[in-house]
Amino acid sequence: MLRQSEITKLLNTTPSGLDEIMVSNHFYKHGENQREDTKKKTVLQMIFSQLSDFMLMILIAAAIISVIVM
Repeated sequence: MLRQSEITKLLNTTPSGLDEIMVSNHFYKHGENQREDTKKKTVLQMIFSQLSDFMLMILIAAAIISVIVM
């Protein structure tokens, strides 16, 4: 198990956290600490994406063939 001093050295930080200079450097390198907003899918889009799965298409085709043969 790592000690606190080893962890802070490994993560390049201090026990009290990042100072303002480190924060500005991280902000410059990585940008804001926010995730990108994604467009929500409609119910119809979710159903279509589920139905477009290859294995599901094979199962549907097998079911149709089974109904026709009977």
